[in-house]
Amino acid sequence: MDLLDYRIVTELIRDPTAPYEVIGSRVGLSGVSARRRVLGMFRSGFIRGLHLLPSPLNFHMYPGTFVFRGIQEPSRRLREIADISGVAFAWLDYDGDMTVTLFFRQKEEERSSVERLSEVLSVEAVARRTPLSLMPPDLSGSYLSRVDLRILEHICRDPRVPLKEVSRLTGLSGKTVGKHKARMLSSNQLCTIFIPDFTRSQGGIFYALLVYPGDLRATSTLQGMGLQAIWHMVDPPCYVFMGYADSLDEVEANKNRIKDTGLVKGLSTLVPRGGIFAVKNVTAWIRERVLEWGMASVR
Repeated sequence: MDLLDYRIVTELIRDPTAPYEVIGSRVGLSGVSARRRVLGMFRSGFIRGLHLLPSPLNFHMYPGTFVFRGIQEPSRRLREIADISGVAFAWLDYDGDMTVTLFFRQKEEERSSVERLSEVLSVEAVARRTPLSLMPPDLSGSYLSRVDLRILEHICRDPRVPLKEVSRLTGLSGKTVGKHKARMLSSNQLCTIFIPDFTRSQGGIFYALLVYPGDLRATSTLQGMGLQAIWHMVDPPCYVFMGYADSLDEVEANKNRIKDTGLVKGLSTLVPRGGIFAVKNVTAWIRERVLEWGMASVR
């Protein structure tokens, strides 16, 4: 992975459905060259997953993120948690920590899911964190419609599914699919779940920073340091930045530089080496909500 790949990845995170021609134009490449680089990152295993996740509010659910440490054979255990009730996605950090995000309706459901995770992973959760990537926060009271959800069922696993294929699977016209897809993306109702593996990058390192700003100047200062803001949340105020470095030592040095600015109250780093997106759970939540919409219309 080089700096150009990093720029392409930032564009994929911002809009995972964007045509290669659009991605290429934003980074100074042709569509053919952008496509070759994206496919190369998938083939090398650097990109393990690229998915779309709606806000849990659309399912009348709440998010919770938990950190598990000291896991034996974490890569194998990662695959075992995908079907645990409530799991939405998880990342495995370079030091073996696993960060798991859950969706739940009641605190009891959250407690039950965490207990099941602890049982499968053979360790207890060591921390509960604000979710890393669950929405640019303000949905302004707007939720995904039944048609939106029907489309999302077929693009949440792979946002780059051709429009014609989504049209065939949903029975909707290409025009309708395109309109709803564009509206969902532009209204910030979907979050891109990007799962990389820095051990397959064969070059630089992609990393994420969860930043709790202590000063209004923090965001512009960090962007001036070459970091890209990719998500933010209102309560508590925090930002997720993505960065690129040549080594883990440089990642740590960049983290210390940020601390030295005195503009942040809290800071944590994630250098992912894989993860999972719980497709079975997410599609089940989508289908359940579609059925609820149908029952409401009958009443």
